[in-house]
Amino acid sequence: MPTTDPRPNLGTCRLCNRETELRLSHIIPKFVTDWLKRTGSGYFRDLQDPDERLQDGRKVRLLCHECEQRFGRVESWFCARVFRPYVEHGNNEFDYGPELYRFLLSVLWRMAEVNDAHPHFADQVRRTREEWRLSLLEERVPRFAAGIHFSFTAIGTVDGRQPVVNFNQYWARSFDGDIANNEYHAFVYAKLARVAAFGEVTPIHADWMTGTRVSPVGGTHVQRNVVIDHPISEFLANRAAEVRRRFQSGTSDREKARIAAMSKKKWANIAKSDLGLAAAADRTAEVDPTPLMRGKVGRNDPCPCGSGKKFKRCHPGD
Repeated sequence: MPTTDPRPNLGTCRLCNRETELRLSHIIPKFVTDWLKRTGSGYFRDLQDPDERLQDGRKVRLLCHECEQRFGRVESWFCARVFRPYVEHGNNEFDYGPELYRFLLSVLWRMAEVNDAHPHFADQVRRTREEWRLSLLEERVPRFAAGIHFSFTAIGTVDGRQPVVNFNQYWARSFDGDIANNEYHAFVYAKLARVAAFGEVTPIHADWMTGTRVSPVGGTHVQRNVVIDHPISEFLANRAAEVRRRFQSGTSDREKARIAAMSKKKWANIAKSDLGLAAAADRTAEVDPTPLMRGKVGRNDPCPCGSGKKFKRCHPGD
């Protein structure tokens, strides 16, 4: 008798709960990473190991073939009807049906599955994740925790200021996701290059996000009236600064030298790319961390803008 399983990929599908062969599922949809490669340096790096150059996003054995296909249908709809019209033509207004809600929920559910919640919110996240799973499986509206938010992102700032170093590159070009929280609130977050999505675990105050809520049955998205405010904006700025710190501390001197040499060699092409435009916007923007301070930063603390300097030396006048 064989001692090893002839089907080494056998497991429980996290969506339908069937014991079956599992597929390698993208956590971030592949059309996002494909676009980032086409419009940047041709590869990207993982936060867990910044020294490694990647050609594809993170994949885990999460879903069976049938559930992978279920998600694939709404991903194709979103890519063709929302993502590509925006990144290629700037179309930021569109009518939508239930596919938009289901696509965003599928991404946020995956983020909730592969990330850990703060212990204070663990039970709420667990209940929310299970309700999202059932609503995706049964193609119905969640009975609670139904608040899903969506916003396009862009290169540039309204007033020439940004809260942390390299915020443009994070806001316009990153892929990321986590279960976020402060003392009182928690939400699931997904960043898909030019798209940001948020799923409420606890209710998000109406003043913190306006023009972002997605109807589960359909509607019209108009980007002109979108506002993302504290504490959501504070989380995004802190996240951008943390990503930059991880890359700086996790990338070896040897790899940094390789990056610099490659950038110099390919600069003519990179400068004209979307990545080059985001980098140029970061160079010209004034970094103003004032909205992040809120009385929490001491003079000898690291500046929240991500410069690596003490606050008193980076922004002595604040």
